[in-house]
Amino acid sequence: MRSRIHLHLSSTLRRVRLRLRLTRARYLYAAAILLQEVFPDRRPAILVLGDSITRGRLPHLKEMFEPDYAVCAPFENGRGTLFSLTQIETWLRLRKHWDLVVFNWGLHDLRRRDTVPAVSQSEYAKSLTILATRIIAKSDHALFVTTTPVPPKAADWKNDDVDLYNHTAIEIMEELGVPVCDLSLLAAEVHADHGKMPRDSDIHYDREGYRLLAKPVAGAMRAILETSRWDAAD
Repeated sequence: MRSRIHLHLSSTLRRVRLRLRLTRARYLYAAAILLQEVFPDRRPAILVLGDSITRGRLPHLKEMFEPDYAVCAPFENGRGTLFSLTQIETWLRLRKHWDLVVFNWGLHDLRRRDTVPAVSQSEYAKSLTILATRIIAKSDHALFVTTTPVPPKAADWKNDDVDLYNHTAIEIMEELGVPVCDLSLLAAEVHADHGKMPRDSDIHYDREGYRLLAKPVAGAMRAILETSRWDAAD
């Protein structure tokens, strides 16, 4: 009996915390959008969307591009495609215009629940297509970054799934004309030396690992932005 009561209370507390976070996020977004309208930041704007791996690269991208560009990101972890579908319009409204949107979703989708990925491959493809299409409509340019491989003892992930979902994502991006920054080989090498402990099971990276992963992403971003500048000059 006590065990059931404890589980019920724990579940209730989790739901309350989630509602409080979502309520706080709504106020933060409303304030950010209003602030941008009253005191517009006129620098070229880059939006970075994705999960905790993406957010780990974010401080390094800011160091590489600011102050020439405003590098922005949501207040919360973008998690997977299903959650992001509920938030994408709010995120895109943080600026009236985006010069570039850099995005990735995958690890939360392919995380296994009861032996199968949380989001099926077909559902992932459908959701990712919708997200990418909305991003394209609200930005001059978009860049997709592939999902990083996982260490051998990662409890709920399999690299076969990572490869499969990346293949699906790359096919979608090719159809939509979105460039892809493929981190697959580099990420495996970086994780061997700079994975978060314990390295054989944690999918995340230390600060230096994220810096190394940010470098090729920044290179792909610069190539897109510089090409855009040349085209505008012509």
